[in-house]
Amino acid sequence: MKGMKGRPTLRHVAKRAGVSIQTVSGVLNHRSDLWCSEATIERVRQAVEELDYRPNAAARGLRLGTFQTAGLLVEDVTNPHYMNFARELRRALTAQGYSLVIEDGELSLKAGSMALENLARQNIDGLFVMATADGRFKRLFDGIERVGLPLVFVGGRAHRHGDCVDLDYVSGFRDVARHLADLGHRRVGFVCGLPEGEKMASRKRLYAAAIRSAGLHFYPALFRECEPSCAGAASAASDLLRDGVGSRPTAIIAVNDLLAIGVVRAAQELGLHVPRDVSVVGNDNLSIAAYQSVALTTLSAPLRQLAAAAADCFFARRRTGEANASRVTLSRKIPVEFVPRESTGPVGPAARQAPSAC
Repeated sequence: MKGMKGRPTLRHVAKRAGVSIQTVSGVLNHRSDLWCSEATIERVRQAVEELDYRPNAAARGLRLGTFQTAGLLVEDVTNPHYMNFARELRRALTAQGYSLVIEDGELSLKAGSMALENLARQNIDGLFVMATADGRFKRLFDGIERVGLPLVFVGGRAHRHGDCVDLDYVSGFRDVARHLADLGHRRVGFVCGLPEGEKMASRKRLYAAAIRSAGLHFYPALFRECEPSCAGAASAASDLLRDGVGSRPTAIIAVNDLLAIGVVRAAQELGLHVPRDVSVVGNDNLSIAAYQSVALTTLSAPLRQLAAAAADCFFARRRTGEANASRVTLSRKIPVEFVPRESTGPVGPAARQAPSAC
């Protein structure tokens, strides 16, 4: 429009279409009580297109009681597992007319806190947290809960601040343990790299229970913490594998596929063959897992199903308007699938003949 400065407003659209501001608002918001001709509606739509009018999302959200937007905090955007989930969640939300804002926790307590604060300050209708739902962010969760935003925790234990959807790693790792036991493995190591502030004890208990469920002995000395990176996993695996044949593990389980890739690299640099000298198991079934020089045995997470379950929790809260601590918490467990590949095999002859160290 000639002489118009800045962003076009409803007033500009109304003037171009020759109608009132109320009529423009009614057309844009598809009001059922709007009384005007198809020709008028078409003039409004044409004016919107000619002026490239974009509604003010914040004002519209306040007026309608919804911003049609949700937030997602992920632990680490460089890990394909998190971004694959984000893509599936975006699809589930888009199907209902919602958009998704993503923040990166950067595997850091400080960065994660800042990311949560950034999301909470934005015009969102709810928040998904794909990060450890422990006491690290308690103060922030309390604040988010007070303002009535639905919280859905993804991939963690049930939490009083919100609903939870998780993957059933208990049965998944039991399948891994039985697989390794059937192949003759008796000394199983673990390489676990977790974000800053996350407690390692729960992961250690998970692995120990899985190993014992297969009739194997859990060796605490074979459980190694590391930086949550390929390099960190390679360093931890090197420490485990430098011991003699009777003392080192014949199989190593990594907390995810990226760390498993680091474990395989460490074994190869030490002159060990995977899987003849050491079997390796990952987790998440990233697309790259099947295309390594030694295809990774892993657990496959059904991320589409996980995202759909998380979205269901969110929309259930949106429908009922219940997002406070007094409501009943929703919780769902999604099964994972064991995917055997080339990186696991029978224990090699040398390991079978060597005396087992305690």
